Amino acid sequence: MDHLSRLPTECFQVILQVLDDRDDFYSMAALLRTNKTLCSVVLPCLYRDPFRRTFHSNSRTWKRSQQRFPTCKRLTRMLLHRLPPDSLTTAILLGLANMEEGVTNNKDSNDSDSSNNSYCIKPSNNNNDTNSSLDYFGQIRHLDMRPWHVEIDCRPRRGSKDSLSMASLEYTLSSEFRRVLGTNPLEFNDIDKRWSKPRLPQFYFHAVLHHEIPWALGLPILEQLQSLTIHRVRSIKHYIDVIHRLGNLEKVQFLLREIYEKEFNYIEEDEGEDDSDDEDYRTTARLTRTTLQDLVQFVQEHVRLFPGRLKNVVCFESRGHHWATKEFVNHLQEKIFYLLPPLPSPAHLGQDNWLRFLARPCEIDLTSVRRIQGQELPALWADTSLDNRPLLERCRGLKYLEVASHQQGLFKWAVQERRTKEDPTGFTKYGWKPLLVPETRQPAFVQHGLVPLEQVDYIHLYGQLIDNPEEDSIRHNVDLDDLVFAFGQTLQRLTVSTPNLDRARYPRSLTIGQGWVHLPALTRLELKAAVDRLVVDALLLTHCPNLMHLRMTDWTKDHHLRHIIPYQPASLPRLLSLRLSGWPALNFDPATLDSTSNLVSVELSIFQPDDALRVNVGYIPPLEELNLSYGDGDGAVSEDDVTGGASLPLFARPFWSWDWSLPCLTSLVLTSEFALRFKFKMLYRCPALETLTLDIRSSGQEEHTRTLSAADLFVPAIATTSPSTEEESLERIVLPKLTVLSLHGKWVMDNNLILSGFLNSIVPNMKKLMMESWSYSTLKTLILKIKEDTDVNSLATFISCRRILISPMSPEQLTGFGMAFKDTYYRYYVPETEEEEEYWDEGWRII
Repeated sequence: MDHLSRLPTECFQVILQVLDDRDDFYSMAALLRTNKTLCSVVLPCLYRDPFRRTFHSNSRTWKRSQQRFPTCKRLTRMLLHRLPPDSLTTAILLGLANMEEGVTNNKDSNDSDSSNNSYCIKPSNNNNDTNSSLDYFGQIRHLDMRPWHVEIDCRPRRGSKDSLSMASLEYTLSSEFRRVLGTNPLEFNDIDKRWSKPRLPQFYFHAVLHHEIPWALGLPILEQLQSLTIHRVRSIKHYIDVIHRLGNLEKVQFLLREIYEKEFNYIEEDEGEDDSDDEDYRTTARLTRTTLQDLVQFVQEHVRLFPGRLKNVVCFESRGHHWATKEFVNHLQEKIFYLLPPLPSPAHLGQDNWLRFLARPCEIDLTSVRRIQGQELPALWADTSLDNRPLLERCRGLKYLEVASHQQGLFKWAVQERRTKEDPTGFTKYGWKPLLVPETRQPAFVQHGLVPLEQVDYIHLYGQLIDNPEEDSIRHNVDLDDLVFAFGQTLQRLTVSTPNLDRARYPRSLTIGQGWVHLPALTRLELKAAVDRLVVDALLLTHCPNLMHLRMTDWTKDHHLRHIIPYQPASLPRLLSLRLSGWPALNFDPATLDSTSNLVSVELSIFQPDDALRVNVGYIPPLEELNLSYGDGDGAVSEDDVTGGASLPLFARPFWSWDWSLPCLTSLVLTSEFALRFKFKMLYRCPALETLTLDIRSSGQEEHTRTLSAADLFVPAIATTSPSTEEESLERIVLPKLTVLSLHGKWVMDNNLILSGFLNSIVPNMKKLMMESWSYSTLKTLILKIKEDTDVNSLATFISCRRILISPMSPEQLTGFGMAFKDTYYRYYVPETEEEEEYWDEGWRII
């Protein structure tokens, strides 16, 4: 006896539950084959829901033969082989006849009629699955078969004339097949006119399989099914006839594919113009005649025979193709949900259960709701009032809220609760508050506590017309202020964004953070505003001491430096990622970086989102104005500037020391003025840096140039007791982990010594170098340096290891290199196997 069999039953059940939770199909299948003892325990778990999607997802460990014949189709074939042959239809028998099996036709070739007995399937040589004594069907409780599960013929070339076997093609021309297909309630005529298209025989053959295979597998076990997926519209009537056998059914899902498949909505070209309204009318008529009647009848009959048993009916998958109008969908779902019991203590509210909630809202306990996905819900969902209380107020356990709204007062109830709890006498630091809750009703927070909201994704929707953008901005901030005050003690993640609309329809500026309270639990803050200027309160970051991820971006195009009001430096010792773009980046105080020793990634940029090329080229002010904006730091105004007539700035921007200790930093992205003023000495204290991007291009009229000198390659060494020369007191900057370097703009490195030192000393392990808009002289020096040190045969190897991507050059410039040279080293990777295609996402990758 093996060691697993010696385990106590309780221990083995725990192991099995872990495998089941992980959907570890292969491990459970291996246990099933170990011995009879383990098999008796594993079999019910493995075959309870045999077609669950996670069991049959693609895996990189699959062999190519398995990919060509996926496990879901192999499972379908195995189960069908275990059914009596006389219970299978002709289409199923033909589908089971794979390339190793033969098919003979015993009917007279001139006989247009045929029967199931006319086609005989030669037995397969491999009968391992059918010889098993295990009772697979007895364990099935959920039959969730999808369309691709039933295409058991598994021909590789779909849509071609040889997609079906000769016997299957012959069957599609028979009168029996036409009678089977004709039972479809979606009536269509002139089938012969459609048959000229090569893929239509296969399509209609599979349409028959989609109905007959789930029916064949489910019919013997209807009494034990707890959930069922019905494929085809014409299948509904079949299940209505046997609905008395579905006493344990709790969930049914209808996949109404025929409604939106173009082959079943065929319109002759000579019937008139292809008018979309007419097509919508045709679709609606078919839906009304088939779906509405049969589907509602199914639910009515089941509710009448087994009251309270059916818990859920799914007609439209939330991520699926919505072929019908929203009005039709809502009407159909409402008719069904009024027949079902109230939604039992939902854990979330979203598109998948909102209509069912609305069917009986006052009968549903919302204290267990943890998530509300408001972006999927109707625009005014938050206005839903139950017992004169807002919907959100009833969700006492709410932790995640996703809301898109332009309303005012969305969180007033929560503000009132916190104020009442802080001072029941009616006076707080905000002044006297009105008693909105009647004295006869006990406040909800007394029984359940304050709502423990932890994560909010807030999207502000502007009104239909914005006559006064400033007023709209203020109203937006009132709701945010209420949100932060009411849930400030529990809020961990806050995302605020605005929609990307036409510039004439949104405010030019947006103010956030004024009056915000201390947020001790906040770890992620994202403010993404599609406005010209996101104005963040100078003290906001000081209220968030435990931030780990910070992102603040807007669409700043150009700006006046005199408008900058720097933020107050904040202590953020837990910060891991910092991404600032636009106005927030310009107002950021670099002194904050003194406390961020755990930073992993930093991005400071000025992003222009509507430029023609969609590239990250931001605005850089004129160099003189930029230097004058800094007080006593780099670019400070000197006495010579004053005597020479230079005007003093109205303020002094914070000093950028560029000497912060960031030992964990792996990615640094700087654009615009941040890249232009960047000091390479910062890299000395960033030993873990792997990716560096410096972009000095500008959308302004002035073109900026950055020249690298020997001083950029060294930093002052730590002082020693022994005297040393000036040259010996300098230490070279080395980035051993840097592999990707992007330098965009007019970078100049004319000296071969500087170029060699930069490539071989600072970035000795660089694998990818990207250059856009480089100085031609520097680019020529770089390539000629490579040619000088490397022979032609190894040049390709050198470049393939160190990928160099540059901007296109003119033929005259290419000739100057004295060698054949390509302007880019992209090539597309074409996967050789389906496994690689799945792994590389969409089948290609740039390498």
